[in-house]
Amino acid sequence: MIQQLIAEQQKGYISDIDDLKLIMCAILNGGHVLLEGPPGLGKTKLAHTISETLGGSFNRIQFTPDILPSDVTGIKFYHPGTQQFEIKKGPIFTNILLADEINRATPKTQSSLLEAMQEQTVTIDDTTFPLPEPFVVLATQNPMEHAQGTFLLPQAQMDRFMVRLYFDYPTIDQELKIISGQYDNHVAQIVSSSDELAQLKKDKDQVFCHDDIYKYITYIVHHTRTDHELIQGLSPRAGIHIAEMAKAQAFINSRNYVIPDDVKFVLPAIACHRVTFRHTQLAEQDKVNIINRLVGEIDVPTL
Repeated sequence: MIQQLIAEQQKGYISDIDDLKLIMCAILNGGHVLLEGPPGLGKTKLAHTISETLGGSFNRIQFTPDILPSDVTGIKFYHPGTQQFEIKKGPIFTNILLADEINRATPKTQSSLLEAMQEQTVTIDDTTFPLPEPFVVLATQNPMEHAQGTFLLPQAQMDRFMVRLYFDYPTIDQELKIISGQYDNHVAQIVSSSDELAQLKKDKDQVFCHDDIYKYITYIVHHTRTDHELIQGLSPRAGIHIAEMAKAQAFINSRNYVIPDDVKFVLPAIACHRVTFRHTQLAEQDKVNIINRLVGEIDVPTL
């Protein structure tokens, strides 16, 4: 079924299938995805396509500077008819949440997602509510240099995104297909239900990861904290995400065990938005190259 999901999503997506695999790896782990790139590259359309194939409930929040935390989570209000306080739940109570242009919201509103993304709960006034299962945030943002009126996401929130994918401008052949309207009429079909997705997640959890792979990941994480091109390295949470994403990548490739190439495949999407590079004006590919160089300096386990 996982291959059917990716195949259906690919019908409405012109770029690299590896992006779809990484997104599905995150979803199989209940992880959240940040899609970043200049305006007009189809980030929102991709999020819609993915939600359409997965079934379940879907809500979209268009983030703007004037949106309030209560517009995301919900409010507690006094109902004059019943003469009681009642809870009106916000759009965050859904299976798939599209947080569109998340970096246009103020830091206070951005922080309203922190509890939901980490604990899968939402607190309204003095009451805590569980979120539906699964709960996945697909967020989009424009790079800071491409848009005025944006607010930098805090490091604590960036660390809660399991993966970040950067979208660059399409090739000539890809752009020709876009401009000619080849993808305009595609409507994605529902491939899985929430229950089926939950079963896929359980199947993914059965993938075996050797102790030497866990050591390999640990050495990579520690190496990011000592490299001369990085000011801040990866957190322990990032190490956990690398291991879980590698399992999902093995599962997507119909293997029941993790190999080092699985780790190498998922690492840039997990690491580039979490580490702090010494040179702040690096191109996206330069960041990936640094991460790949770090990996190349660690001995690969022989299983």
